[in-house]
Amino acid sequence: MVQRREGRIVNILSTSSNLGFARLSLYDTSKGAAQQLTRTMAIELGPLGIQVNGVAPGTINTSLATTYLSKERSARHDLERIPMGRIGQPED
Repeated sequence: MVQRREGRIVNILSTSSNLGFARLSLYDTSKGAAQQLTRTMAIELGPLGIQVNGVAPGTINTSLATTYLSKERSARHDLERIPMGRIGQPED
């Protein structure tokens, strides 16, 4: 990418890095670090023609979210903030 002076890097982030959740300190911290890495890489690599972006999906129905979504209050809270009115699916 550097030699071609062109490229794209897309990092998968999480809304958890900005919100923070109980019992997810390691996950939240790692996603926060990935968010900062994405910003820094964009600053460093942009002048070389390399675009760096991050995608931070909301709640996705995966094994990681199973316990969280099994609590009616948690699922209802998320649904209230989602314009489509449903939890995301991996195939989305």
